[in-house]
Amino acid sequence: LKIVDAKTGKAMGSLNWFAVHPTSMTSDYHLISGDNKGYAAYAFEQEMNGPTWVQPAGRGPFVAGFAQGVSGDISPNTRGVYCKNTGESCENQWSVCWENGQPKNELCLGQGPGRDKYESMKIIGERQVTAAKTIFERATEPLGTGISHVLRYVDLSKYWVDTTGNGTWVQTCRPTLGSSFAAGTTDGPSGINEFAQNMTPSNSFFQFLAEIITLPSQEDRACQAPKNILLRPNQIRETVFPTILGFQMMRVGQLIVAAVPGEFTTMAGKVTREAIKAVLVERGLVNQSATVVLNNVASGYAGYVTTLEEYQHQRYEGGFTTYGPYTHAAMTDILVQMAEDLADGKQSYPGIKPQLPNKAEQWEMKQVILDDPPIGGKFGDVKVDVSPGPHWPGDTVRCTLWGAHPRNHLQRNSSFGTVWRWQPTNESDLTAGGKWQLAADDSDYDTMFHWKREGISASLVTIDWTIPDNAPGGWYTIHYSGHANRGGQISAISGACGLFEVREAEHMMPSLPDQFVIPPPQSVDVPDMPLPRPRRPRRPPGGRALRGARK
Repeated sequence: LKIVDAKTGKAMGSLNWFAVHPTSMTSDYHLISGDNKGYAAYAFEQEMNGPTWVQPAGRGPFVAGFAQGVSGDISPNTRGVYCKNTGESCENQWSVCWENGQPKNELCLGQGPGRDKYESMKIIGERQVTAAKTIFERATEPLGTGISHVLRYVDLSKYWVDTTGNGTWVQTCRPTLGSSFAAGTTDGPSGINEFAQNMTPSNSFFQFLAEIITLPSQEDRACQAPKNILLRPNQIRETVFPTILGFQMMRVGQLIVAAVPGEFTTMAGKVTREAIKAVLVERGLVNQSATVVLNNVASGYAGYVTTLEEYQHQRYEGGFTTYGPYTHAAMTDILVQMAEDLADGKQSYPGIKPQLPNKAEQWEMKQVILDDPPIGGKFGDVKVDVSPGPHWPGDTVRCTLWGAHPRNHLQRNSSFGTVWRWQPTNESDLTAGGKWQLAADDSDYDTMFHWKREGISASLVTIDWTIPDNAPGGWYTIHYSGHANRGGQISAISGACGLFEVREAEHMMPSLPDQFVIPPPQSVDVPDMPLPRPRRPRRPPGGRALRGARK
C-alpha cells in the first residue's frame, strides 16, 4: 500500500503484509531487536529519509510499516534445521536431535540464509524491502473510495459453529496447551528435552505432574482431541490466557484488512480470506480485483490458528491452537458475519469487552535494588576506550564504560548508546569550530549495546559501532546515557569515550592539529534534539596533545 499526500503527491509511507516469522534472531540470541521486520522498516525508511546523520532513524517524515501476514508456519530460516551437536539435519517427525540415545529439542535449530543470526536477519529484511520497494514504485492503481469498519468481541471458549451449513454444529473449547507446545519450535526450542513435536512426553513424570496441576476434565479431553493436554493456563488464574477476544475489519476502497488475534497458518489464512472476499463480492461492496488481508496478532493474542487437518498432527502449531480443533472454523465464521455487516453498512452488537487484568494480577518487572559505580571510580568512567584510529568502513569500534542496570529507565524515545560526529564549520579549517552531529543511535543496525553485572551491584556497558560504507570521514565519539538506582533514587548518568578518526579512503583528510580540542557532546535524553552550539575551545596552554572527549 503506497500512501501519498493527496495535494502534492509526495510519498508519505508504505504498508505491507508479507508473511514471515520475525524469528531470524532465534531464542538463544539475547539482544533485543526488531528482527527481520524491524530491519526492513528501518532500511526502507533510511532509503527514503536518508541515513541517521541526515535524519535520525525512526524520526523521518516517511513511515514504512512491515505488518504481519498469515505467518503461522512460515520460518525465515531458509536453510532448514540442523543439529548443533552433529551438523546434520534434525529428525524430521519430532524435530529433535539425538545425543547419548536421548532426543533433545534444544539441539535442533533453524539456520540461514546468512552465516550467523545477525546477517540472516539483515538478508531476510532486505528481501522484504526489495519486494516492497519494487511494488511501491510501480503502484499506480488508486484504492478507490469508501471507508468503513466493524468490531466484534467474542468468547472463543464456547463458540458454536455450523461447519457444513446443514446443521453440523461443533464447539470451541476452554483454552489449553498441548504437550507439543512445550517442545517449542526450531526457531525457538524450549530446551525441555522431555518434550518433542508430534509426540507425548518421553518422561511420564512430567505428564503426571501436568495432570495434577491442570486437572483436565473428560469434557476438555474430548473437546481438544487429539491434543494431549499439558496445561490449562486459566486453571492457575482466569486472566492468564484470554477467552474474550477482539476482531476488527476495515475497508478502504478495494482493500479489506481483517485484524485477527492469532497466528494463522498459510492454508488457514487462504481459506478465511477467500470466505471473506466471497461475501463482499456477492453483496456488491467490492469487485473481484479487491484485496483481502489478514493482519495477524492484532487486538490480543490467541495463539496459533491451524486448519482442522493440520490440527490432527499436533506439531507445535497444533499444540498451541488453544481453543481446540474448530478454532479456525469459529474465527472464519466470526469474520464472515463481520463481512456481512460491512457489506450491509451496519454494526451488529459488538459483544462484551474483555476484562483486563487489574494491577494485582499483572506480572510486573522486578525493580533493580541498587547500582554502584566501580570502587574508586564513578558512573560513566571509561574502562576500555576506543582505539583512536584511523578506522575505515567495515571496522567495528568498541567502548566499555561503567554504567547502571538498563531496567532503571528503558530510554523510550531515546538511546542508551549514541555515536556522534564532529561537524566542523569550515572543512578546510578544522580549528574554526563546529558542532556535534548524531551519526548513529542504538536503533541503528550498525550499533550494539551490551550490559552485564560486574560483582554485586556494578555494571559494565559496551557499545559497538560497525562503521557503515557511507559514513562520512571525520572525528567521532561514542556516548552512553543511562539511569542509576542509588538507594531508591533514580538519577541520570552518562559518559563519553575518546575520539576516534574515520576515513573514507587512505588519501583522506589528515589528523586534527595537536592543539585543537573538540568539546564533548552534550548529555541528552532524545538523540535527535538539537544540541547547543559549543563555544570554540581555547588553545590549551603548553601546546598539549589532542585530548579525548570528556565526561
